[in-house]
Amino acid sequence: MTPGSILLALAVTSLWGFSFVVISYALEAFPPILVAFVRVAAAALPVLVLIRPPRVPLGLFLGLSLTLAMLQHIGMFVGMDLGVPGGIASLLVQSQVFFTTALAYVLLKERPVAIQYVGIAIAAGGMIVIALSLPGGGPLIGFLAVLGSAAAWGVSNIIFKLIKAVDLIRLLAWCHLPAVPINFALSYALEGGPRVIDRLISADATHYLAAIFIGLISTSIGYLIWSTLLRRHSATLIAPFSLLIPVFGMTFMATLRGEEFGPLKIVGAALVMLGLALCVVHRRRAVRPLASELTVPEAVIIVRPIQPER
Repeated sequence: MTPGSILLALAVTSLWGFSFVVISYALEAFPPILVAFVRVAAAALPVLVLIRPPRVPLGLFLGLSLTLAMLQHIGMFVGMDLGVPGGIASLLVQSQVFFTTALAYVLLKERPVAIQYVGIAIAAGGMIVIALSLPGGGPLIGFLAVLGSAAAWGVSNIIFKLIKAVDLIRLLAWCHLPAVPINFALSYALEGGPRVIDRLISADATHYLAAIFIGLISTSIGYLIWSTLLRRHSATLIAPFSLLIPVFGMTFMATLRGEEFGPLKIVGAALVMLGLALCVVHRRRAVRPLASELTVPEAVIIVRPIQPER
């Protein structure tokens, strides 16, 4: 792996970690679903250039729009708005690894290796510790919302795998387009009706830039860099870099937003990181996927197909 590729991998994982700082700032001016609306509108902007839609099955396209463009980020933003700290959210959302593993086993007949079961168990214990460190009420509901976000990410990973060869940037832009009016309608219905319009009018430019950054820079540019790395190098080389996302996220939130981590949260975070590491970084030799089948961080899941019965 070249020094340039290493720098790119560090750049994109630090970008995704920094995004949690940006999200927390955007939530100061906008309610969570309205942030999701501005984000998808920004993520869909490349459609103005990429006029021709991607050629994918309609059902898979709509499923990706529902999970990646809507539920994943609405769950994340709602969870953080209800009190889940951004650093902890950046860690919890990585549980998408476990949801993807489970779905790949059920739907794609891909069996995890033994060490991944151990990793899942350790990380689950870490999440329980984190949940116990949160006060009841909103933060606990927010914790479940972030896990729901991770589950939606896991589903979208499987959809990406089923779609296989496609222009990723074109697909990302177009799958966000249907979510634009839907997210606005949800925000209008659930977050105050006319007050939503007032929020859009009264918000200053920096809060708009924060939401646009999440959609256009973090989503479009970030995934373009990640998919480029996956096309140049083996997934087994690139995948472990995803473990740096919560490291950057927690570091940026602590230094830039003053987030504090008590002993219980630190223990829980350490267990989750250990579990993720066991799931992603193991010694078993994996077959390198075709470049056309590599998409976004779903490639962190390295599984062994079940051998057909003779």
